[in-house]
Amino acid sequence: MTLALKFVTTYIIDLMVREIMDLIRSVDLGISVLGFISPPGYF
Repeated sequence: MTLALKFVTTYIIDLMVREIMDLIRSVDLGISVLGFISPPGYF
């Protein structure tokens, strides 16, 4: 039971980390695109 719980917890954490990394990548890409489109010195 404890082993199963540990596995599930590890799986959920791994999934969350992956989602957060994906989100950071999307935001990073959005900022890069905005920086490219908007005039220099806007940020």
